[in-house]
Amino acid sequence: MFKKASGKKNLVGLDIGSSAVKAVELGRKGNGLQLLNLGFENLQSDTIVDGQIMELNNVSNVISHIFSEHQIRTTRVAAGVSGHSVIVKNIVLPQMSEEELKKIAQEVIASMGAKSKADLGKVMGAMMGKVKGLADGDMVSKVVKELLP
Repeated sequence: MFKKASGKKNLVGLDIGSSAVKAVELGRKGNGLQLLNLGFENLQSDTIVDGQIMELNNVSNVISHIFSEHQIRTTRVAAGVSGHSVIVKNIVLPQMSEEELKKIAQEVIASMGAKSKADLGKVMGAMMGKVKGLADGDMVSKVVKELLP
């Protein structure tokens, strides 16, 4: 699943089981892999019955919560789902709110020691690496510019 061509892109393994959802985020480290994040959350009873998802919104909310809680930003996901008839569907994750972006931008700016708009390029590069696929670049730019003096 991790080929040389995949470069530095991370990958999330997502397992939707009958009683819980599990997610692991892996990244390359040298010639091996490194566990970056691990998330686990139980599903409400009767969410999945006899291998059938009965409460799709519950499963979706649990997945979103795991990604949010563990700050998983990777957009490449390999999912494992069991059952008699599995339907695969591409979904678009909701965009991050401005408040979420501000929190991440504040952390990035602090960790980089950015002091002024002269650091905008460095901060934007780091931010886009963290929120790629989860936030619009124009919104990220707006938030970063507001936070840099």
